[in-house]
Amino acid sequence: TIGLSSQDGFSLAVPYYLNLAPNYDATITPNVMTKRGIDLGGEFRYLRPTHSGELRVNYMPNDRLRDRDRWAYSGAYRQTLIEGFAGGGNLGLNVDLNRVGDSNYWRDFPRTGPSLTSRLLASGVGFGWSRGGWNFSAGANRWQTLQDPDSVITPPYDQSGLGANFYRENMSWFGVPGWDLGIESSLTRFDRSALAAASLAKSSGTRALAVADLTRRWQTPGWYVQPRARINMAQYRTDSGVGPTVTASRAVPTLSVDSGLVFERNTSLFGRDYVQTLEPRAFLTWTPYRDQSDMPNYDAGVPDFSLSSLFYENAFAGYDRVSDTRAVTLGLSSRLINPATGAEVLRLGVAQRALLADQNVTLPGGTAVAKGTGDMLLSARFQWDPLWSVDSNFQYNPKAGQTSRYTVGGRFTPGPYRALSVAYRYQRDVSRQVDIGWQWPLSSLFGTSPDYQRGKALGPGQWYGVGRLNYSLPDRKVIDLVAGFEYDAGCWIGRIVVEQLQVNTSSANKRILFQLELDGLGRLGASSLRSLQAYVPKYRYLREEVVKPNRFEQYD
Repeated sequence: TIGLSSQDGFSLAVPYYLNLAPNYDATITPNVMTKRGIDLGGEFRYLRPTHSGELRVNYMPNDRLRDRDRWAYSGAYRQTLIEGFAGGGNLGLNVDLNRVGDSNYWRDFPRTGPSLTSRLLASGVGFGWSRGGWNFSAGANRWQTLQDPDSVITPPYDQSGLGANFYRENMSWFGVPGWDLGIESSLTRFDRSALAAASLAKSSGTRALAVADLTRRWQTPGWYVQPRARINMAQYRTDSGVGPTVTASRAVPTLSVDSGLVFERNTSLFGRDYVQTLEPRAFLTWTPYRDQSDMPNYDAGVPDFSLSSLFYENAFAGYDRVSDTRAVTLGLSSRLINPATGAEVLRLGVAQRALLADQNVTLPGGTAVAKGTGDMLLSARFQWDPLWSVDSNFQYNPKAGQTSRYTVGGRFTPGPYRALSVAYRYQRDVSRQVDIGWQWPLSSLFGTSPDYQRGKALGPGQWYGVGRLNYSLPDRKVIDLVAGFEYDAGCWIGRIVVEQLQVNTSSANKRILFQLELDGLGRLGASSLRSLQAYVPKYRYLREEVVKPNRFEQYD
């Protein structure tokens, strides 16, 4: 891989592949960067009947731009320790490792190993075993947080603990069959990281948790009713840091009923026959108030506002806060279905939740939510033809009489390696962005292109344009850009890609990547292919793996 970057200068990475054994291999990739130095990358993989693993390491002695050594490693290990343990399933072991040498690593080397853009790297070890309806686990998880002075994030808690879950379907309850029972239980130790140790608001502690669900669904082709009873019980022992351990406990019950109707009729539109549905839905939930202000918050947060969040009992994600909710959610959707193929041509939907009483349980620092109607969600999807589709989602505030946010997008996919997508995203007082993605054979712009060949794209001698552009209208600037060309020569593929990725509000990484890929050889390091796969919607690799047909696939 040849690259030209505003940060690294000219770079050249040449992988050396070592086929150590049929089930062992390694790749060593020196990467010379004119502004930084030499980055030594390596990958080792192995596969055995009961265990497998991989390890990736990068080391740069004396980075001239940072005046320090730079390093990173990541790996995964999976093993079946005991098959058929204690008369049940296999006893398994999972190990994951992700670490870098400094908080600037994600900014300087965004393509090394796993994705670093979240700036949260998890390392952990876990054991798992199941028997019947039971599933048992034990493990520990540690986080490395990569901070940015312009965008500081709160480090998550390190965790260690035990878990036991149970699930059984179609149980008889009060003489009525068909009930499903689920139980989640765990004992977890939460430890604040060193970066958060100075904050007494982020205290370590232990949580014992048990959540039980009992549901039953009555359903016919035209309607359904699904009641649910749920209880969330937890006990906390919190290290205050300045005094004795603080204990608190709660038990919060929840009752809910989800119901819906399905009406169908035959209709026609523009000379085509369809089945049209009308599907009203009502969801009622009741949870009493329990004061939780003296309890720590380890994992609770506010979920993204969506249709699924409107039809859920708890206003919070996670286990540490259970909202006192007395609410009803009403929704209505309608679909047009092709009776011959079952394909959905049109879907329209609207939903809104109304709080029947004030919601007083909040996250730390939050405020109570007054009763009344909330924002309305509207969605539409139109796919008149398999080649193209249009999607839109709107969040409307009826009290303010204005749209809070919306997304409108379309996609055109007339054939293999031909995809064009355009989207407009709006969030009031925050952003207005245009997002365009494409992959297209250039020969089709000047005539017809060859037919698709399995595993060989459109055949040798073809050029492809590929990329994605994210543009901010208020700022009048490109936020992210990945764009370039691919050439398929049959026995090799060449790529040139220009990349500009936003690091923070004031800076971005810019680089040019060149790559030569020989058929049958692997890739490692900062590759243009990895950028295309990560950022371009519906991107298809020119050498897709061909799966041999199964002789039973066409069996009647």
